[in-house]
Amino acid sequence: MRALRIAAGLIFAGATAVIALLIALPVFGFHHYVITGGSMTGAFNRGSLVLERDVPTQSLRVGDVITYAPPADAAVRGLVTHRIVWIGHDNAGRVFRTKGDANSAVDPWTFHLTSSAQPRVAAHISGVGYV
Repeated sequence: MRALRIAAGLIFAGATAVIALLIALPVFGFHHYVITGGSMTGAFNRGSLVLERDVPTQSLRVGDVITYAPPADAAVRGLVTHRIVWIGHDNAGRVFRTKGDANSAVDPWTFHLTSSAQPRVAAHISGVGYV
């Protein structure tokens, strides 16, 4: 019975710490996302919590990992966290192409980032997203 109370206390303390972390993150300028798919396995496994900080869009480089909404004509809905593998230019400005580290091919779309700031992954915590 004592072991059960200790285990329950540890679970409660861990959950409280995660909730406090999620509440405090915006104060320090961080966004957070939970990785729900497997496209970044190896770098960020399913269930990882990624912490991102806004950076000037112009400072993004090949190799950076960002979370963004794919273009409307892409078959993917919702946000995607992938690595930038190519940056080009067209009449509308910088054009990006990304790829999930575990995917065999690059994403089939290119896109523009219209905001002056973009969340870029700064850190991650494995498994915390399940909480």
